[in-house]
Amino acid sequence: MVLTLLACQAVEPEHIDSAGGGLMFRGFIELPGAMDVTGQGDIAVLAGGENPLVDVLIADVSEPSEPLTLATIEGLDETRDVHLEGDVLYTAHDTGSISVRIWDLSDPSDPTLLSVVEQDRRAHNLHVGGGHLYVANREEKRVGIYDVSDPSDPAYVGGWSPPVGGVHDQTWAEDRLYVTGHFGFAVLDVSDPGSAQTLYEWLAPGPQDYVHSLWPAQGGRYVLTTHEVLGAGLRVFDLEAGPAEVTRWPEVDSNCAHNVVVRGDQAFVAWFIEGLKVVDISDPTAPEGIGAYDTWEPARVEDPGSCDLSGAFGVWPLDERILLGDESGLWIFELEPE
Repeated sequence: MVLTLLACQAVEPEHIDSAGGGLMFRGFIELPGAMDVTGQGDIAVLAGGENPLVDVLIADVSEPSEPLTLATIEGLDETRDVHLEGDVLYTAHDTGSISVRIWDLSDPSDPTLLSVVEQDRRAHNLHVGGGHLYVANREEKRVGIYDVSDPSDPAYVGGWSPPVGGVHDQTWAEDRLYVTGHFGFAVLDVSDPGSAQTLYEWLAPGPQDYVHSLWPAQGGRYVLTTHEVLGAGLRVFDLEAGPAEVTRWPEVDSNCAHNVVVRGDQAFVAWFIEGLKVVDISDPTAPEGIGAYDTWEPARVEDPGSCDLSGAFGVWPLDERILLGDESGLWIFELEPE
């Protein structure tokens, strides 16, 4: 069911950390239990995640300080991941019989269901690029690949399975697919998506090296990884050197990084209870923090053996605006000018 809302839903969060550290708070829409976020132009899309009522929230962020909820989608299976590609929205569902739903968002206030994907159940994450949809199938421990050149009629073209274990996430860029999981990570040549070929592979030496998310940097020579493991931080690998880890940031991390997205020389990281962090990676071997904003209260109860999975879940930069999908809702930031 789609519910159209015409009133502004901006709410002033009570737990703003005014010490933004290079980031300026602009706006907020409350949605408890929210997870990942995507956007394009002036449209932001937030996955409802564990919210009992709202599965997807669509907002106009053209005025960052006054974001406007345009519509919500309800009555779906748990929606963890979202991806907006042009006027087409893809939603991933980790429960139920439908793994992916594809929506026409040409009118963001009235999303229309175009099609569904029922293969590759338990779609934990998805990514779209080059006219193809890539689905992390946790049930069958593989990536499912679909031709979505006609989003109203997705066509299965193939899949890829890691050498051991399953898959968790994937990112497409320039005919390469970057895949993560408990096995580690792999970089695939998907110039022919129906016949994916492994170019690089890094196998995790132990459970503490589980790779949660990754994004390519500097034309694809490097990848940045997060591990959802206490103290792992943001790690940088040089693909041409092995792959081999070249550094990690920060040197000491008492919490857990969740998802990373790279734009140019900047990495944006949703860092669970530490909120949003922005890192300068113009030299990937020497990352430097340039912005941080803590979105979550209360502070973590110290437990040296586990992550606190509350707070910032996903991030998506929109030109100078930065969208953060947080357990409290949608946050909008901008980097302070130098």
